[in-house]
Amino acid sequence: MTILEAWAVGTPTIMTAACHLPEGFAAGAALECAADPPSIAAAIGRGLAYDEGGWRTMSEAALALARGRFSAADVARQWTDAYRALLAERTS
Repeated sequence: MTILEAWAVGTPTIMTAACHLPEGFAAGAALECAADPPSIAAAIGRGLAYDEGGWRTMSEAALALARGRFSAADVARQWTDAYRALLAERTS
């Protein structure tokens, strides 16, 4: 949830693949690291090396994800679809 909250305010993230949000890597809104301190430190170093334009690009990618695929409306629609499918199976 923290990753999505960060994206909602345009903050790029550093995360592991265990977050199960590969869209962040694909969109350029997140830098990947493993869960060990050296990997986290290296990812922080990569993030700090971005110039203002690079940071802005990542920030815009984060906002796009939060306003698109992970928007409240989109998530609510996905839950509604899932519940409808379950109800349809139950009544069949």
